[in-house]
Amino acid sequence: MSVVDRMLRDLREVEQEVKSRPYWITLTDPGTPPALVLSIMREVMLEIWSYQKDINEAVFAAVGRLGTSIDEQGLIRAMIAVQIEEVGHGTLALGDYVALGGDEAFARQRRPSPAAQALLGTVWSVSTREHPLCHLGYMYFFEKFTTIMTDNIAPTLERAGYPKERLHFMKLHAEEDIRHADMLSNVIAECERRYPDAARHIQYGFDCFRCIYPHAVWTTAFQRATGGAA
Repeated sequence: MSVVDRMLRDLREVEQEVKSRPYWITLTDPGTPPALVLSIMREVMLEIWSYQKDINEAVFAAVGRLGTSIDEQGLIRAMIAVQIEEVGHGTLALGDYVALGGDEAFARQRRPSPAAQALLGTVWSVSTREHPLCHLGYMYFFEKFTTIMTDNIAPTLERAGYPKERLHFMKLHAEEDIRHADMLSNVIAECERRYPDAARHIQYGFDCFRCIYPHAVWTTAFQRATGGAA
């Protein structure tokens, strides 16, 4: 079994975990008031704004540690192709947060939530202290899992009147993440062909990320939206 196949299997397990959590049950319940659905998504956008730029930097740091020969240039170029397209997406999330009623000045001055800090700590440690290929595991998790959950949540957002014409982050990622996941799958397959230990490193990056995402981040957003812990 390829490492991509293993990660896909694991992501289906994460999908089932998500569906049993209070944040998801509330979000997808037809009886949940539309205003609460939009409030939860507003707080999710705030979390994304707080970590997206650092994730971009961590990926570039990891890729910068890889490669000692000229024949690796093409592979390295392919690795960063997805992340180049992610540059600026944190600002898109901020725009969606504001469109959903959030305060931009507050978002820009606040610290990341403890959950977001834990996510960033994991990503930076994996990217700078572990093997550079580990970053492909957490990036595959991010991109592929987004496509899986976007399909699940689309009917809920439609029912809640999610203002698609004013919200750019969700629209862009619904369109792009399928392509990004496919691009990463191709890069990972090439790494498995080139490097004997690639699968082990990539799976490790995935497993580390699974410990912190998505439950801690989404639970934090859910608690803020429902008046629980900040």
